[in-house]
Amino acid sequence: MSTLQAVQTSSNNFLRRLIIADAATLVALGLYMIFFAQPVANFMGFADAGIALGIGIAGLLYDGGRLLWVLNHATVGRGFAWLVIIGNVGFGAVMAGLLYADLLPVSDAGWWTLATLTDVALILGAVQYMSFRKA
Repeated sequence: MSTLQAVQTSSNNFLRRLIIADAATLVALGLYMIFFAQPVANFMGFADAGIALGIGIAGLLYDGGRLLWVLNHATVGRGFAWLVIIGNVGFGAVMAGLLYADLLPVSDAGWWTLATLTDVALILGAVQYMSFRKA
């Protein structure tokens, strides 16, 4: 195996680990939002706990599927990598727009929580993209 192939394999493994960490964290967040929907709704300033429950279920299904897929494949394909990168950057861009246009009816604590999650998604998308470019 040449040095280039070893680097590409190492980069793909790093990207795979990034995607696993990303999805596993969001699965945990989805479970938290499902089991603690009312406290999350109160903290975030949602009008109803059903909003937190719905977001938790949707996140659990999407990120659980993503986690299962990547755990069952030895390498990350280009299409799947782009899906994850675009998902993170897209989420970050949409959330930033909604937050800064003040279009989300959330509490101050909820606003800052979403702003932090938005930053994390954008940074993670950038790191995933850099890892993808090296793979």
